[in-house]
Amino acid sequence: MHTAFVVRSLHEVLKFWVEGLGGSLARTSNMSGEFLRNGTGAMDPEVRTAIARLAGQEIELVEYQGVALRGDEPLRPFDVGAMHLALHVDNLDAALERIRR
Repeated sequence: MHTAFVVRSLHEVLKFWVEGLGGSLARTSNMSGEFLRNGTGAMDPEVRTAIARLAGQEIELVEYQGVALRGDEPLRPFDVGAMHLALHVDNLDAALERIRR
């Protein structure tokens, strides 16, 4: 089991998950083709993916390339596709400082 997030910039998001939250990068990959098109409905999708490990969980981060993205408006908490992830930290101030950097 894992949690997946579609992101705009895999590079930037990995800085958050690995450097900011202290996770580790397990692997990266590129995907495209019919399997992905059938699974997502996107025409000719290409994706870059990364798996970050944090607190015993695997977080899949997916960056679509060559697919028209929805505007810059963020999802509202009640929109289909909205997600949240809660983490327990021992020192909130230290965690927030790592994230700020």
